[in-house]
Amino acid sequence: MTKKQLQSVAGKMGSAKADRSFEQFQPKAQPNKAALATRKPKSGWLNDPRKEREREKIGGGFFIFRRGGRTGRIRPSKWPFEYRNLKDATDRADILARRFPGETFIVVGELEAVHVSPGPTASGPDAPGRPDGRRKEEKKNV
Repeated sequence: MTKKQLQSVAGKMGSAKADRSFEQFQPKAQPNKAALATRKPKSGWLNDPRKEREREKIGGGFFIFRRGGRTGRIRPSKWPFEYRNLKDATDRADILARRFPGETFIVVGELEAVHVSPGPTASGPDAPGRPDGRRKEEKKNV
């Protein structure tokens, strides 16, 4: 609607209401793209999760989680902070417990890591499947 069309309707519904309707159809100001590019990310968001944050060790194996008050469950974040050793993690858990009295913070550590490298498809006696290494026989209809 143009302003002229709204003004013609203004007599019927009141000029203040017509002005508000006109403002509703105005294009919104575009945000400054340069300001958006230099803006700090939201808290908890990483620009690149492959990069370590300050005082973090990816692969360190120790995490801190807060237990829920009602459910007792932990809710880890998308990218939890990983501590270098048990001492750093327990020190930080003590600081958090003092900062937030009444909350329960736990330190979780990695016990074991298991990794199997992908290799060529095996078809010998060590192939996965039957314990004796034999393949299942196919039935033939005669």
